[in-house]
Amino acid sequence: MHGLISTCLIVRNEEQLLANSLRSVAPLSDEIVVIDTGSTDRTGDIARSFGARVIRRPWKGFVAARNTYMDAAQGRWILVIDGDEAIASKDHDSILRLVCSRTRIGYRLTVRNYTDQHDLMWRWFPNDRRYGHEEQFSGCPGWMKTRALRLFRNLPGVRYAGSTSAHPTTTDSLQRHTGRIEDRDDVAIHHFQYLKGGVRFISRKQRDRLQGELTHVKQFPEEVYPYLNAARTLFAEGRDAEALRFLKRALKLDPHFHDAWQLRGMIDFENGRFAAAEGALRRAIEIDPSSADAWALLGMVLVEAARRDEALGALQTALELHPGHLLAHNTLGVLYEDLGQRTRALRQFRKAVHLHPGFRPAAANLRRVANARSKAGA
Repeated sequence: MHGLISTCLIVRNEEQLLANSLRSVAPLSDEIVVIDTGSTDRTGDIARSFGARVIRRPWKGFVAARNTYMDAAQGRWILVIDGDEAIASKDHDSILRLVCSRTRIGYRLTVRNYTDQHDLMWRWFPNDRRYGHEEQFSGCPGWMKTRALRLFRNLPGVRYAGSTSAHPTTTDSLQRHTGRIEDRDDVAIHHFQYLKGGVRFISRKQRDRLQGELTHVKQFPEEVYPYLNAARTLFAEGRDAEALRFLKRALKLDPHFHDAWQLRGMIDFENGRFAAAEGALRRAIEIDPSSADAWALLGMVLVEAARRDEALGALQTALELHPGHLLAHNTLGVLYEDLGQRTRALRQFRKAVHLHPGFRPAAANLRRVANARSKAGA
C-alpha cells in the first residue's frame, strides 16, 4: 500500500540548509524524494541520511525536474518544499488534517519569505511570534507573503507545465479532476533564502531570474503577469524606464490590473513625478480599496505635495488595513514632524523601528527628532 505523503524537493548544493529542511518534514513524510540536479557538495549525503531517495538528473529546467519527482513519488499526496525551506512542527497536525479531505485536491499554502529588506510590491509583515523558532532561525525582523500550490493529490495525469508565473505549476492538470483547490493561511512554509548570503545573494538571484521572466513575456504575450514580473525585477535593478514600458503593456492588456498601477505609481514617485504617481495610485485604490501598500504610497506622495490632511487620511487608512505597515508608520512620523508635533512623530518613528530595527530611514528620523527635542528642552 502506498503511503500518504511524498515530500519532494529539487536541490543543487543545498548543504547549508538542507538538514534543517528535511528534519522539519521527516515526521510528516512517508517518503522523501530528492531530485539532485548536479550537487558538488554534501547535499546527496545529507538527503540520504534522512532516508531520502536521491535521483540525480542533469538540469533541464524546472518542468523536467519537477516531473521527475512526479514520476517517482508513490504517496497519495505530494508536499513540495525547497532545500532552504521548512515546515514548523506545530503545523504538522494541520497538514495531516488537510490531506484527509474528501473534497479538496490541492492547497495553496502561505510562504513566509524571511527578509531584512522591505519591498512594497510584496506585502511585508513584522514577525508576530506565531512561529517563534522559525522567526529566530531566520535572523530577520519580518517576512514577505506569497502563496503557492505546495500540497496536492498525486492523481493520474497530474503534471507540471509552464505557466505565466516564474515557476511551473500543476494547477491546470489538477483542475481536470473533481475537487477544489483551496487557499490556506493557517499553514506556513518558511523560506530562509536570506540566510544564503543576504542582500547580495538575493540581488544575484534576481539578476539571474530576469532572463527567465523576459522569456515568459515572449511565451505568454497576451498574459499580464509576465510583464509585471519583468517590470518588478527591472525596477529593483534601477532600470525604471524599461520597467515602465512593461507596465504599460500589462495595463494595455488589462486596465484593471491593480499591481501594475501600484508599481507604476511607485516608479513615478521615486522619479519625482508626483502628479502621475498620485493618478496611478488612486487608480490602484479604486480597483482594490483594501490595498494597504497603495494607501501608504499615496500618503507618501501627498506628504511630498504638502497636502497634509489628505496625507493623514491615506496613512491612517493604510494602518487600519495593516497595523504593522512599516512605511505608513515612518511616513506618518514625517508628517507629524512637518506639523511640528514632535511627540507624535517620535511615537511613529519608534513604532517603525520596533517593527524593523534595521530600517535605516526610521532610525535616522528617530535620532533626528529625539535630538531636536532634547536641544529644545535644554
